[in-house]
Amino acid sequence: MKRYIIVLLTIFFFLAGTTAFAALPVLAYFENESGGLRLILPNGTALSGDKIEYGMDIPIGTTIITENSDFAEISLSNGSIIKIHENTNFKVLTIQGENNAAKSSFDMQVGKFRTVAGKKTGNEQYEFKTRTAVCGVRGTDTGAESLIDPVTRSFLPSKVFVFDGEVLVTKLDEAGKALGDVVVKTGQWFDSGAAELRAQIMSPAVLEGFKSGLDFKKLLPDKVPGHTTAAADTTPPATTGTGTTPPPETTPPAEDPEWVKAIKDIIGLEIGTVTIGGDTYAKAVLTPVFNFGKLKLALYLPIIYQTNMFDAADWYKPDGNWEWSFGTDESFGDDWIARSGDFLYDLVLKIKGLEYGDNRDDFYIRIGSLNTFTIGHGTIMRNYANDSDFPAIRRIGFNLGVDTGPFGFELISNDLGMAAKYEPEVLGTRIYVKPAYPFELAFGLTVIADLDPAKDIPNVGDPMFFNTGLDVELPIVTSDALDIVLFADASVMIPYFREEVPGAPTIPSGFATDALWHGAPGEESLKNYGITAGALGNILFFEWRLEGRYYTGKYRPAFFNAIYDRVKYDYINEVISYLQDPGTAENNVTTFGVYGEGSFEIQKICTLTMGYLLPLEFSESGIGYADDDYFIIKFELLPNVIPIVGIFGSISYERTKFVTGFSGGLPELFDSNTVVRTTIGYPVAEGLNILLHYTTTQIPNELGILELQHALTIETVIDF
Repeated sequence: MKRYIIVLLTIFFFLAGTTAFAALPVLAYFENESGGLRLILPNGTALSGDKIEYGMDIPIGTTIITENSDFAEISLSNGSIIKIHENTNFKVLTIQGENNAAKSSFDMQVGKFRTVAGKKTGNEQYEFKTRTAVCGVRGTDTGAESLIDPVTRSFLPSKVFVFDGEVLVTKLDEAGKALGDVVVKTGQWFDSGAAELRAQIMSPAVLEGFKSGLDFKKLLPDKVPGHTTAAADTTPPATTGTGTTPPPETTPPAEDPEWVKAIKDIIGLEIGTVTIGGDTYAKAVLTPVFNFGKLKLALYLPIIYQTNMFDAADWYKPDGNWEWSFGTDESFGDDWIARSGDFLYDLVLKIKGLEYGDNRDDFYIRIGSLNTFTIGHGTIMRNYANDSDFPAIRRIGFNLGVDTGPFGFELISNDLGMAAKYEPEVLGTRIYVKPAYPFELAFGLTVIADLDPAKDIPNVGDPMFFNTGLDVELPIVTSDALDIVLFADASVMIPYFREEVPGAPTIPSGFATDALWHGAPGEESLKNYGITAGALGNILFFEWRLEGRYYTGKYRPAFFNAIYDRVKYDYINEVISYLQDPGTAENNVTTFGVYGEGSFEIQKICTLTMGYLLPLEFSESGIGYADDDYFIIKFELLPNVIPIVGIFGSISYERTKFVTGFSGGLPELFDSNTVVRTTIGYPVAEGLNILLHYTTTQIPNELGILELQHALTIETVIDF
């Protein structure tokens, strides 16, 4: 009987040891900055967005996919923790004790992870498999990476690293066949692509490279059973038996407290010069950035001055506004409406950017100095920017999008600050429906207006521009690897004059319907309209767009574009000239254009975008090349790409009337039809960069006429 009792007790304690941690993993924490974080459940269902929650169970067989700047932290019931890095594909295969599994096993085909494996009972077993290595883990702080070559897009050999403990690594060939085993100990790493089957000592640089991005943000490694202190010292052991004296032990520098780390992640500082309106100013700007998952908030807290930083009267006042008064100016007197408007205006000026989501998400919002607004397919507004003259002119843009499935809408405003002062400028909306939802065929209506294009220019009738259009969209293929969307749009622009135009009796106040419907009696027809049809999408990391544009008279496709704020005064003169004699031959031309654009990104290296509109004009005199073509090129080189030198930067050049600009030589390529932005950065030290900025801007002279100005600034940017 005693023998049976011993056997039963042995079985009991064995089962207790293997089932004490038999529970599903938990998604303890994550950050979804890209908006692309998703969980693919065993049945193929994809969870993303608000369907992913803190503390949710992760079913066995689930694949976790992270994209740029995403990460996830997983906890097991036995106290073990796992950190999943960005751009990783990580699958939970088995959990020890669940479904009689003898060990917890995981698969990572691409990406990077770290695990601090718990030793609660001593019976825990873990296995992590990559494309070319299998790691047998017991109570170890370890990790692995299996990355993709950013140039060739081919898989790189897997690397295994150990911060504390020992890991048995089995090297695999591409077919998954075992080639041999190696034990990797504390402070060592293994390269599955190396010719020799041996572990290597981690140098400090290699150690930091492996640790990069793998610090836990919520879960605590020293709370994992068997890891009561931080990961062991990873200093390579000294060679013995050679007479070499081991180096003296040194105490590692104390880590900053978590609250100090948090502040360093948030605070940024810009110090340098800036040219505004032909005058040179010094600046000191705090630029804190806050990240809350998909929500990002960047503030702009400037002191821009000429001679005395501590004399507020010497500070730059954008558009004549003292932005630090918050409605306390004595000039407002008892006008509390004006005070409240100034308070709101000064407040929103401190927002450089607030973003949540992306344009094709179910919900997105963007507020601040935005370098691109695109509504719908971009036929009326595409790549419009409210920051082309930043910081000389600071605007707080607003862009909101909601997609409920069968119905959705978008809202835009180029400047909430001016709206707060009861002087709105560019604003509009697009509303769309999907009548056969979930079939994705959608029909949309867009209305966008500039309520004050003339600003303070007199004798032009104080006009407004109203653009309206209809569109249809049909997605053909929708996936991460291939996306194809067909679309067609039709739109018109109708001017409205608040006052009569002096010297132009044919232009009364009100809507100028002659711009839309005109002709001899009985021969009236639709004028100044445009039709666009084409396709857009992506193939892997290459985004593309190809469309045909047909438009008549003075209609302009992508009316609100990157240079709109610089050429809108020309638009006013064109409209007034047209309305005085709409029947002339030059006002009745037809243009057909083909626009193509492509953009590709090599992750963590560079991005390139190029596009061109080729327009052909049909008139009574025949077919000719229209001068309202459009050219765009943007290139960005990310930091830490060029070895040793480390230079990084970007250049953006957008222009209408591009080909005709060559008629006067290269200097004509930089005029009022152009927006140029260039930044060159040099890393002086970690967290310290010197930036050189060049841009073109337009500033009114004494007569109120806009003149092109070249702005060159140098600044020091400090990231704490």
